[in-house]
Amino acid sequence: MKLLSWNCQGLGNPRTVNTLRDWCWRDRPSLVFLMETKVDKQNLENVRRKCGFDNGMCFGSVGLSGGMGFWWNDLNVIVRSFSTHHIVADVCDAQDMVVWRAIGVYGWAETSQKHHTWAMMRHLGGDVNIPTVMFGDFNEITGLHEKYGGAVRGERRMDAFRDAMDDCGMMDLGFKGNIFTWQRGNSVETVVRERLDGYMANNAWCVMFPYSEVLHFPIYKSDHARILLKFGKDKTRHKKGKLFRFESLWLSNVECEKVVDKAWKDHVGDNINSRVAGVACSLGSWARTTFGNVEKRIIDAERKLHNLQERPPDGLLIAQCQQLANELDELHRLKESYWHLRARTNELRDGDKNTSYFHHKASQRRKRNTLKGLFNEDEAWMTSKEDLEEIISSYFENLFATSNPSGFDEATVGIEAKVTEEMNKELIEGPSGEEIRTALFQMHPNKAPGIDDNALIAFEIFHYMKRKGDRQDGTVALKFDMSKAYDRVEWSFLEHVMLKFGFSMQWIQKIMSCLQSVSFSFKLNNQVSGSVIPGRGLRQGDPISPYLFLLCADAFSMLLSKAAAEESIHGVKICKNAPSISHLFFADDSILFAKANLQECSKVADIISLYERASGQNVNLSKTEVAFSKKVSVERRKEIVDKLGVREVDKHEKYLGLPTIIGRSKKCFLRI
Repeated sequence: MKLLSWNCQGLGNPRTVNTLRDWCWRDRPSLVFLMETKVDKQNLENVRRKCGFDNGMCFGSVGLSGGMGFWWNDLNVIVRSFSTHHIVADVCDAQDMVVWRAIGVYGWAETSQKHHTWAMMRHLGGDVNIPTVMFGDFNEITGLHEKYGGAVRGERRMDAFRDAMDDCGMMDLGFKGNIFTWQRGNSVETVVRERLDGYMANNAWCVMFPYSEVLHFPIYKSDHARILLKFGKDKTRHKKGKLFRFESLWLSNVECEKVVDKAWKDHVGDNINSRVAGVACSLGSWARTTFGNVEKRIIDAERKLHNLQERPPDGLLIAQCQQLANELDELHRLKESYWHLRARTNELRDGDKNTSYFHHKASQRRKRNTLKGLFNEDEAWMTSKEDLEEIISSYFENLFATSNPSGFDEATVGIEAKVTEEMNKELIEGPSGEEIRTALFQMHPNKAPGIDDNALIAFEIFHYMKRKGDRQDGTVALKFDMSKAYDRVEWSFLEHVMLKFGFSMQWIQKIMSCLQSVSFSFKLNNQVSGSVIPGRGLRQGDPISPYLFLLCADAFSMLLSKAAAEESIHGVKICKNAPSISHLFFADDSILFAKANLQECSKVADIISLYERASGQNVNLSKTEVAFSKKVSVERRKEIVDKLGVREVDKHEKYLGLPTIIGRSKKCFLRI
């Protein structure tokens, strides 16, 4: 866990805000304490959101001074008290029981007022049995070794600080890096350096968190350095593997295509994985040279500045520090230009002019969603990396394990061969380069079809059910949800369906080879782990997966159509000459229509059960809903709901993302 503390000396400058945002994204602190923000509450709330924090408290400045922020992520925090000079917050468990306490302190700067700081520390931290860490800008040093330049500090002032720490039972957590956290003056004659900021904790906190490390960063964008506390049960560190990610920005350079072409040709004869890895390596090297790794250059410049600030100051060193600070300013401006260019590239590609949206989108993608723990099969809470990997692997192994399906012939009885010999001949021919190019360039990550015909038909039927419904039994609409629909597709069932449709064995073998040669890994806290070999399922995001899923769903559709043709179920007709509609499918979003009687509903349940046994699909009853037409009695509704084991709703809220019934007000439709 990490806790960041910084006396920022104002967040009115956008460049300072951007620097803070970069630090928050880079260091990933769970808690942030800011002092002297010098902006009002609303502006500070905007900064909080920009830095990626969902929770926190913001206190506006008084005139041109003051202002504090205390933010947190992924923690259950209860703020107990606060003022313009402190904040006390308890970090609690899921039952709101206090685990440890955080006390942020902004000490009085005036010598005549410092006794208020010591009194406040004793009041907040004295006689506390809770594990407590205290941090912030105390505006005082504990010894002359924490000061360089300026007037000699009186022993009485330092004694008062040390006495307050002793009375609170606090011990200094130390630091790594430059001892000084504050600096004033730009020449050898005027420069003064002091260690005014720090972390201290009581014994209970140190026992709870045996590992703690305080890092002092360079003094930049303020006269105070930001300081970071890293703490936990141990010093275990996980080395992160660098994952390759292609940037659309690279396409703005004409050399990109040449790099890909050369890298691909250089690995002729290698297997496909090696060739793709070679292209990735070449692209990464080229991008670093062409566009530069701005983030790495910023880190390097900060390290150099940090090293210089550790040395005794002289005229040359002060000038070098100023030069590095200017270089950091330029690098941050370059980084902003990078985001602007990246947003512009996306705008040209996607036709969206909202560049601030793309900046936010790209930044949000970097936010780490840390998985802190999981319950195992015995309902025990597990937190270690090994236990989490085992739980996740077990989950996916069970999800992708075959259910040994049966009843293929009964489930595919309505399917007729539709693939001709000529079609099969075209399918098994190798695709030309132009066909591959055409297929690839037809893909677009941000395009979606307009309102589907299925949606329009559904709206008409729901409108009819609301106004009338069938005169005798009435109509029932069953909107069901398939649980993990793509992941549960049984390969043997899909193979049987393709045979029934008339696909050639050569084509089927190609498809099955693609499905059966897959293995999965999962990403746990930004690390790739595990290896799962599936026995069923279609990979979502693969261009062919929706078509294969529809082939399976077509078997379900044929079963329903056959039942409708045999008049075992009756769909709904909205007028005399209209066709009868028994079901509407759109991928895994499905609605069935039948007469509102037990006979037809039982037939629907039997068809669903037959399809589940053969295909591996599983209806999620908790998300499945039924709605009835106007004239169905309350008693009949209860019988059907009990028979199907689903819940009744007055109307289905949405189908394919659109409201099923639109009244006089069109606002709900226009908001889609």
